This record gives sequence, C-alpha cells and structure tokens, in this order.
Amino acid sequence: MSLSPVDIARHEFSRSFRGYDVGEVRGFLEAVASELAQLQVNLSQAEEAARGAEKQLKSFREMEKNLRDAVVNAQQGMSDSRQQVERERETILAEAKIEADRILLEGERQMAKIREQIREMQVQKETFVERLRYLHNSHGWVLDLMEKDIPKNTNEQDSQAT
Repeated sequence: MSLSPVDIARHEFSRSFRGYDVGEVRGFLEAVASELAQLQVNLSQAEEAARGAEKQLKSFREMEKNLRDAVVNAQQGMSDSRQQVERERETILAEAKIEADRILLEGERQMAKIREQIREMQVQKETFVERLRYLHNSHGWVLDLMEKDIPKNTNEQDSQAT
C-alpha cells in the first residue's frame, strides 16, 4: 500500500473510549506526512540527477562515436596525405579517449554520489520506521499497564468501602 503525505495527513482514526489524544495523533500524522513529503522530494531530485547524468553520458558516447567516424572519413578522403591524417587521427582519438575517460569518471562519481544519497535516504527511512515502531510499541505497553492497573483500583475501592 503506497501512502502519500496527503493520505497520512488526512487519515482519520476511529474513536474509542480509551483512544489516543486526537491532537497528538493529528500532530504526529502531520509530522510523518511532512517527513514523507521531504523524502519524496529528495528521492525525486536524486532520480532526476541520475537521469541527467545518464543523458549526458549517452551524449558524450555519441560524440566519441561521431569523432571516430569523422576521423575515418577524413582518412579516406585524403589518401595523398596519409601520414598527416594518421597523426591527426591518433591525436584526436587520444584526446577523445582522454575526454571520454574524464566524462565517464565524472559520470561514475555522480552516480556514486547519487547512490550514496539513496543509501542515506534508505537509512533515514529505516530509522524513521524503527522510531515509529518503537512509539507504537511503547503506547501499547502503556495501555497494557493502564489495563492491568484498573482491577487494582477497583479492588482497593471495594476494600475501602467495607
């Protein structure tokens, strides 16, 4: 079940005689909705950055391919100056390789950074879920204690009345 921040903020719980404080639940739901909205924004930004890096990498690969094709065409068109063309081709290929390596390295750095951000968001999510689980359990423990305490008070009142 996928929850949006709006789903969380607008969720209504049924009321019971010994229910939770409505204001406290509402405040907590708003805080959870806010946190979820921020995490969704962060994830969206990270995904957009990854898509941009992939597009840029694809563009650079196409540029490298185009450069290689241009070198081959120049070599075929200038057969009388084959040595000169050969030196130019080697120079262009070396520069293209250096530039492609630089671009690939930068793309890999960006991808590593994005992966680290995703890992950090996953840790934040796990921490948040753990805190929420602890809060849920602790409220259950408080209710259990309160329910165990009720018979004692009833017995004490009965003994005081006699």
